[in-house]
Amino acid sequence: MPKGRPRKFDDTLKKFAVKFAKVGFTKEYLCRILDVDSSTLYREFERDPDFYNTINISIQEAHLSVIGKLFENVYKGNQRAIEYVLDRRFKPFWYIEDKKEDNVNFDEHFKQITDAIRKSDTTSD
Repeated sequence: MPKGRPRKFDDTLKKFAVKFAKVGFTKEYLCRILDVDSSTLYREFERDPDFYNTINISIQEAHLSVIGKLFENVYKGNQRAIEYVLDRRFKPFWYIEDKKEDNVNFDEHFKQITDAIRKSDTTSD
């Protein structure tokens, strides 16, 4: 008979963790959802390296899927996707301090930047 408390992470909890990781939840958020302390999760990673690898790969695949869809929309010309990428990745290059200025043509501004991104993408191949 094993001594001490039963382990918090059983196979059912691991399956739930993998399902949540596959939709992109971070390890920190997994702890919140599963109601376990981060030390419990990391201790289980040490005990079960396959579980650790499965969680990491699942999270990475989910994030890559979202990034792929985002860039698909950028190349299709989706204005919100373009703004999101520009704001998150290229803000120092394109951000206009005073957006209330009447003489700023945002459509032309976005077109120039997206054309430059597309051009740099095709020249790097």
